[in-house]
Amino acid sequence: MRKHLLLFTINYPFGHYEPFVGLELPFLSQGFERITIFPMSGSGPKREVPDNVTVEPPIWGSQRSRYKFYPLQLAKFRTWSLFWPELVSLSWRQKRLHVGLIYRVLLWSMYRTALERSPAVRRALDAPSEVVAYSYWGHVPDLAIPLLAKAHVPCAVRYHRVDLYEHAMESGSYLSRNSQYFPWREEIASAAAMNLFISEHGLAYFQEKWPRGLTSNFAVNRLGVPDRGQTPARLAGDTSLTIVSCSNVFPVKRVHLIAALVRSLAKHRKVSWHHFGGGDFTEVNSVLEKEVPNLEVKLWGQTDNLEVMEFYRQNHVDFFANLSLSEGVPVSIMEAMSFGIPVIATAVDGTPEAVIDGETGLLVSSDEAQDTERLAERVLQALSPGGELARAVPRKIWQARYHSESNFGELIDILQSMQARSC
Repeated sequence: MRKHLLLFTINYPFGHYEPFVGLELPFLSQGFERITIFPMSGSGPKREVPDNVTVEPPIWGSQRSRYKFYPLQLAKFRTWSLFWPELVSLSWRQKRLHVGLIYRVLLWSMYRTALERSPAVRRALDAPSEVVAYSYWGHVPDLAIPLLAKAHVPCAVRYHRVDLYEHAMESGSYLSRNSQYFPWREEIASAAAMNLFISEHGLAYFQEKWPRGLTSNFAVNRLGVPDRGQTPARLAGDTSLTIVSCSNVFPVKRVHLIAALVRSLAKHRKVSWHHFGGGDFTEVNSVLEKEVPNLEVKLWGQTDNLEVMEFYRQNHVDFFANLSLSEGVPVSIMEAMSFGIPVIATAVDGTPEAVIDGETGLLVSSDEAQDTERLAERVLQALSPGGELARAVPRKIWQARYHSESNFGELIDILQSMQARSC
């Protein structure tokens, strides 16, 4: 049995990003004698980790060190030996190259060079019989997988949303626009002993887009959350609605549509809306410009996960809202379900595997989410006796599909049973 896990992340345990890695880590720390976390970035405060977990120095620790990183990697022959073949290959597959795609390939070539030459990877190559490598993401953190696999280190890659779907870009900046392209995708997937997907939809999407990247080395291993309690029952005689949403405020999340929905609902009932998560609230604030007498809004900004869970324990919540254009299967939805809170969500990507009409909540189409007046009418009907939200039993589905003990226990079994693939 291999005793050492090398875990690649983007930020964790630094900053506030990737809170769901922290849900897996206690289970992983019981399954391996020691764990080394190798984050790409080290910006932000460092979170606590179990005693048998060490954290490697990140590739860059601040924005300033990131700017030093680029010229250093550009001076290396390995960067260019990766860049040119991939660019030529891309030109055969794309009718037109644009600056965003070229920039992405160059950037990833630098990242791959840095990961391959890092002390953490070099130590793993020196003792391959002891190590299992696990990239929490199917994009940048997995770039050292082919090198590790050649040394007979069993490797696993997990795929979520932004690292999987080509339509899942978070922003529309000049350099990133239309450039959701994944260099060396099939090479990495083929080198990995196991490719793990958080939804059936994600696996089917991958197999359709990159059929040569997977043969038998794949599995669906869902994320999970622990049992932290249940939302309190509604007080007798209380007809008001308490609605919660939780996400970063990116365009793809369409939080402004939730703001419009709660405004529409407030024309019929007293509504209290709580949003947890930071970002650009310009669109949200424009929707909320005019006061609505029956509407109370609390935009909490970036909030520690434990504080959100405490809110669920202390306050009755009528439903959780997610009107995104793209999702994997949001951990925030799993958390709401675990508290017995029904969910209203758009039927995109892997979300319908968690949100089921009348069982865990109410599914709506992406177009329906934009007509908030009509959606509000449907929501009020769903809240009435016998409606989809009224009869939902979210905890039942959470227990069956998204309980952390069973899902992360299965993950450890997968990681421990992997055999290195011949590359």
